[in-house]
Amino acid sequence: MIFTSRLPRVGLRRLLLLIATAFGVLWFAVEGTSALGLLICLFNNRAVSNMLIRCVLDLSFQLFRLASPLTVPLLASLLFGSILAPLFACLRRLSRRKKAEWRWQEACWTICDRSQLLHRALLVSLLGILVVETLLLTLVGADLVAVDDSYYVGRLEEMADPIAARNVLISNPHRVYLLILYLLRGALGLPLILTVKLGAVLLVPFLSGCVYLFVASGTNSRSLAILSSIFSAISVQVSVGLMSGIYSNWLAFALLHVFYCVLMKALKRLSTKLILSIFLLSLLIMLTHVWTWWVVMGSLALNQLISLICSLGEHDSSRADPVVGRTLLCVLVSAIPMLVILGAGGLELYLVPNGILSFLAVENCLRIAETLAEVLKLYVRGFLIVPAVYFLSLLSLLSFHKVRSIFGRVLGSWIGSVSAFALFAWPWYEWRVLYLFPFHVASAVGTVTVLGVFDRYFGLRDEYARYVKALFLGALILMLLNYLLRCIGALLGFPI
Repeated sequence: MIFTSRLPRVGLRRLLLLIATAFGVLWFAVEGTSALGLLICLFNNRAVSNMLIRCVLDLSFQLFRLASPLTVPLLASLLFGSILAPLFACLRRLSRRKKAEWRWQEACWTICDRSQLLHRALLVSLLGILVVETLLLTLVGADLVAVDDSYYVGRLEEMADPIAARNVLISNPHRVYLLILYLLRGALGLPLILTVKLGAVLLVPFLSGCVYLFVASGTNSRSLAILSSIFSAISVQVSVGLMSGIYSNWLAFALLHVFYCVLMKALKRLSTKLILSIFLLSLLIMLTHVWTWWVVMGSLALNQLISLICSLGEHDSSRADPVVGRTLLCVLVSAIPMLVILGAGGLELYLVPNGILSFLAVENCLRIAETLAEVLKLYVRGFLIVPAVYFLSLLSLLSFHKVRSIFGRVLGSWIGSVSAFALFAWPWYEWRVLYLFPFHVASAVGTVTVLGVFDRYFGLRDEYARYVKALFLGALILMLLNYLLRCIGALLGFPI
């Protein structure tokens, strides 16, 4: 009797699994052949006229555009949810629920680590994407004309000798990246434009490496860290960075991950070495890109607020006090570089024109949908239209109920501060703020959350279900890779 009562349930699961398999195979085949066709077209532009390749590319593009109308609602929901999620997490923490309710997401983070085959496949995918992307940008990079390329070329021309270089580095707010380009040019002797393009090529693996350090340190999950690195290599930071040429912003964004990695270690256990590292990284980010530094300070302030609220829910006050004190100390240490600059009279160099709050307005929050629609259509050539990433990032907010996690708290503070800026920013500055949102990490957490639900429904021990899960994950990675390849093709002027 018990056996027969279970038959319909098992049959339904197997039927759903077969349907998912059929859809996954079709999706993987379309995205895989499209990625191959895009690579062929980018390396050989004559192949664009091939009818078979055109059909495959058009089919993949139509699949990608199916969810495009949902981009604005998803992104708006993500921005509001990123602010509300830490608040709700704090309220749940104050309710003093049992610890058992905080463990589910931590278990989800380790789902990918349970399969060595999946872990190795992710590692091979990351290395393959980095190699292909580096090779592609190296071969066609000279033809990619970014908006700010002329700015960096002009500054390098002014740095003709050490004395002129010193004067430029002292007066220019992008001094760190210009110093890197100056050293590259001196070491390799490349032309100015190739030096600028080489810097962009090096930023891709550097960002992926920084992302891996941040996620691996916060979650102890190598597979989640690799998945986040994969998403960062094919993220909007890369596509928008290549289009606009905001290389200093790109570099500072990568350094953010290192800063938060050190911050998480300091929140767990303070040491003189970690405090000094926080100070140096804060100074480095401020000298690299001051807007990014203000995001750091905003996230630290939000982190401090969350720590204070969470401390109210602790049964043992002696346990809460060190957490609050460590967070406050990190905030003060991170603010020291700005205080030093202010004392030296360099205020006008490190604050954005007309003040850091000049690009914010309360009324922008009331018309955020109109602002996002305008930004997505008119700015950065539509490269921010990636609905799948926004959907997965929205799902990642489910993990922030586990506010006791240092990683969840730091990531929640990061996306919460960026979202607060984005909700009140004017359209022209909106895309610059969205550029600092860690979509790659949030979408990786959202992906693992979906995989956790998949495993809980179909069973962790079902080998067939594991292969289906890997199939969907591979199709998702290929779809985002196709997105980046299309962006590069659009920059090259190819009709793909």
